[in-house]
Amino acid sequence: MGVPQSSAGPPAPSASQSEFLGRRTALRRLRAAAADAREGAPSLLVLQGMPGVGKTTLLRHFLAESTDFSSMTASAVAEERNQPFALLDRLTARVDRSADVSRSPGPPSRAPADRTPLNAGADILRLIDDERRHGPLAVIVDDADWADPMSVRSLAFALRRLWRDRVLTLIAVRNWPPDWDESAVQALEGVQPFSRLTLGGFSGADIARMAVAVRGRPLSPDACERLLTRTQGHPLYVRTLLAELPPSWEDGPVDAFPMPADLSAAVLRQVTALPPTGRKLVEALSVLDGATPLRLLASVAGVRDAATALDGPVRAGLLDRPADPVDPAGPVAFRHALQREAVRLSLTPALRRRLHLAAAGVLDPQAALVHQVAAADGPDPALAERLRELSVREAGESRLVAAATHLLWAAQVAGADQEGEEFLFRAVRLLFWAGMDAELLRHRAEVLESRPSPLRDESRALLEFALGRPVRARPLLIRARNGLPPDARAEDRVAIDTELAAVGALIGDGAETERTARAALDASAALPVLPPGRPRPDAYGTGMPPGLTGTAGGFAAYGRALTSGAAAGLTTLEFLPERPDEVPEEELPGLVYRGILRGAAGRFAECEADLTTAIARARADSVRILGLSSRIHLCICHFLAGNWARAARDAEIGLTMVEARGRSYDRALLYSLASNVAAAQGEWQNAERDLDRGVEEARGLDYEGPYFHLSVGRAALARCRGDHDGVLDALRRITTGSAYAERSRLFSAWWQPLHVEALVNCGRPAEARRALALLIPDPASVDPRNGALTVARAWLGGRIQQAEGDLPGALACYSAVPPPAGDRQDAPLYTALLRQSHGSCLAAAGETEQAVAQLHSAERILAALGAAPFLDRCRADLAAVGGTARADGTALDDLSAREREVARLVGRGHTNREIAAALFLSAKTIEYHLRNVFAKTRVHNRRELRDLVQDAPWEND
Repeated sequence: MGVPQSSAGPPAPSASQSEFLGRRTALRRLRAAAADAREGAPSLLVLQGMPGVGKTTLLRHFLAESTDFSSMTASAVAEERNQPFALLDRLTARVDRSADVSRSPGPPSRAPADRTPLNAGADILRLIDDERRHGPLAVIVDDADWADPMSVRSLAFALRRLWRDRVLTLIAVRNWPPDWDESAVQALEGVQPFSRLTLGGFSGADIARMAVAVRGRPLSPDACERLLTRTQGHPLYVRTLLAELPPSWEDGPVDAFPMPADLSAAVLRQVTALPPTGRKLVEALSVLDGATPLRLLASVAGVRDAATALDGPVRAGLLDRPADPVDPAGPVAFRHALQREAVRLSLTPALRRRLHLAAAGVLDPQAALVHQVAAADGPDPALAERLRELSVREAGESRLVAAATHLLWAAQVAGADQEGEEFLFRAVRLLFWAGMDAELLRHRAEVLESRPSPLRDESRALLEFALGRPVRARPLLIRARNGLPPDARAEDRVAIDTELAAVGALIGDGAETERTARAALDASAALPVLPPGRPRPDAYGTGMPPGLTGTAGGFAAYGRALTSGAAAGLTTLEFLPERPDEVPEEELPGLVYRGILRGAAGRFAECEADLTTAIARARADSVRILGLSSRIHLCICHFLAGNWARAARDAEIGLTMVEARGRSYDRALLYSLASNVAAAQGEWQNAERDLDRGVEEARGLDYEGPYFHLSVGRAALARCRGDHDGVLDALRRITTGSAYAERSRLFSAWWQPLHVEALVNCGRPAEARRALALLIPDPASVDPRNGALTVARAWLGGRIQQAEGDLPGALACYSAVPPPAGDRQDAPLYTALLRQSHGSCLAAAGETEQAVAQLHSAERILAALGAAPFLDRCRADLAAVGGTARADGTALDDLSAREREVARLVGRGHTNREIAAALFLSAKTIEYHLRNVFAKTRVHNRRELRDLVQDAPWEND
């Protein structure tokens, strides 16, 4: 097996790779994105992974099986990184259904002087419009690390303007973000939906399957596990070992797995053949982490003329020179990670230590620490203390991941004594509260191999929590808390009790959540009081994250709400400033729970303000509830408040965050939320797909919480399809089980209206009345700020009385909610259903004219929401009473700003293609907006819309 000699990407897959060992999950993700694209839901997916991990091979396989997709493909080239629009010219030079993602089109054209990302992006949009006539389109960029910034911005400009276009964009990079300028990264991250997929190493099971494919016989589980340990699952490394090593290594120790003989030998022959200065550069680079500025590399290697010395390694295909060869500050990197590994392993211990010390001598003090750790040839208490002190400062600045990293390094140089293990346990705690579950789980073996102690029990519990097993975590945390000595630090008691509260909140045990959160708050009273903004060194140095007491206060409120209702929980948070931007940093977790409970109480505007502010103020390493928990409940708020596009975006952002942080137990909930939006819009296939994904993600979790949300999602889908028995069946797990008792009571306004409505529709009004009493035990006590519950009470109460034959009582109930100004509501779906039911009841009472007015009002709200299944039923009711569609100019008020722009240009006689060019959108997106405009205004063609718009008062604005 030879060493890659160019940047063209991995070699073509062999026949034995056709099964895509270890890539089934990634391929499912690509197939799901392709299915979305076929349905008119464009997306951008960044595929990231180290060189040789199989990104190009995966893209080839995906294109080969997606025969209905046409494609625009290109690979960026390092030499063209500074040439404006070079990648864009490669991407647009050829559109080929059989394109090979590793083969770029011909030479790039020269960019005219007036070319900008705006007009270049417009060109891409026109090309996409042309290509979509052939079917769905895949836009694929490989080796995008080398892309020029102008091309990235142009592509982002075009992708941000896709809406209902059948386009899937896949971008392959080594790391995210790549080494682009910040504006290019921000431009691409601004594309929605934007998500990332990381290709990691193979699992032990993948290695076992590859062993059969390569060697013709299975390996023992122990050999697979040791091979995984040695290679970290790198596919190319694994395959080479399996193909070349003799059978005897299967029973040997881990150290018996060398770098593959032919690869290692080939690399070392190339290194040996280099001039001495070139060899020094290669050896020095092998101990440095990633691309390194040439000037710095020269200092570590002790080479004077580094630019000349670099020629040999570059010609040998070992290193990539800077994009600008005359810039001595440019980065130098190995062409392939396995080349670096081969060189690094060939170094003698003395040479490796000398190079690490040299690196530590020229780097800034913080960057030098990793090399000082690597150069340590035994315990170094002084270095361990410096690392601990650094982690103190970083934790005090809420940089929890950096603080955890330096505690882990301190554990390495402290030795295998009690202090070293304590550094490990406190680092695990910091990673947990930073929400970095994937990184946390990497240290599982170290924790399990440590000596028994209360902090080890805590770390084991946090590992279980990260795996979605809070039920298993609880007894470990209880044992950790009970095992603390009387003189234990107050910080440890605060942390463990708060973690117990987190477990109780996830499980849905209100009393346990509040009790343990209160215990954490009591323990925090022993902490010294410091001025605002000043870190607590002793506390943070032992691994207590900032904001933990605020988190305990939030859990206490949530626990009270689980047992006594949202209003009771909110009373415990009344000390917070009303304005969310005035809430102190320490109390931001309390702001999150105030927003969650306000949402549960139907106070959606206040909920949105609290959660949006918490998200905006959250740092990347913030306490774990600030980011993802806020996003999840903001999604619920937006859905119930009728902002369905934002709800869909919240779910997508949440799933991206889960992917980045490894919080597997949140995936099921997020998929159920995404399904709710899709079902309400009549997108059955997407809704079913998301529910199936949610069920799959819930497998292996040891608590019932995800099934509550999945049950609601399944009921919502059945309701949108008009399957009332299906609604009752889906909710049976909630209505008859005790596992959800407190959670279902707190969030009853989310699911109980579905239950009451289904009972009425199934001819069971007496049961519906009892269910409504559970939702609203005392109508007089309904908070007037809870617009959703007020409307639901009138709607469902009227439905029950109408089903019982009491038309006057039903009409009185429907009329109990005064008509608001306009059609914009806190709960627009409930309002529309109220008016639809009111209209049907009026028709039954012989009041046809009033019935038509109510049904038209409901129709306008549902059209504005895009609630296709509800709109169809409303229009059927309208037709049944002789109502006629009216092209009512007031319906123009329901148009969004973008829809109004499109309607205005139609009124001026422009074609879809002309409108697309004017607004920098795709023609497919214009078609999508026009469908919404037609539905909301009840016009049937462009001529009617033109007449309607030309009479509108805003046409001459």
